[in-house]
Amino acid sequence: MHLHTAPSAPTTTPVLLLAVIIAILALMALPRRSRTPGEAHSLRSQHTLALSVETLRGAVERYRREHGEWPGLPPHSGLERRRYSTWFVRQLCMASDGQGEVVEQADSSHPFGPYLETAEWVNPVNRRSDVYLLKNDECMPSGADGHSAWIFDPCNGELHMNAVGCVEGTNQRYFDI
Repeated sequence: MHLHTAPSAPTTTPVLLLAVIIAILALMALPRRSRTPGEAHSLRSQHTLALSVETLRGAVERYRREHGEWPGLPPHSGLERRRYSTWFVRQLCMASDGQGEVVEQADSSHPFGPYLETAEWVNPVNRRSDVYLLKNDECMPSGADGHSAWIFDPCNGELHMNAVGCVEGTNQRYFDI
């Protein structure tokens, strides 16, 4: 005797999978709120500022890796770092030897760098291109005073944009980027 069984009902797994796919497609089809011109400008501004700071921090770090110390002092000078912010810029924007002596063009005696183009050194907010180097016993300030383009701690490589104010449309201080 042969029993006839009814065909099995569809399981819930394929139905559930189909519902998930339809929901995803529906979400993708929803219109997105476009950004206002002010929001778009603010996002571009934030990105440009962050890129500028990270480019500079990357150059400082590459210099340290290749020379074993942070930039900022004329080699073997024994001079106070704070007075030589110009040397800091030169060491990043020119070719250097293993001791940090700089020349205009890289050659076999000065194979390192340049780490930055001169234009990349300019603070995009206040358009300044100088740096304040902290003394050995001086702490990083808690905010910007705007008296230089950058503030750099040659003891630990900490770098901040020295521009007073916040990124447009946000509460993020330039100093904290």
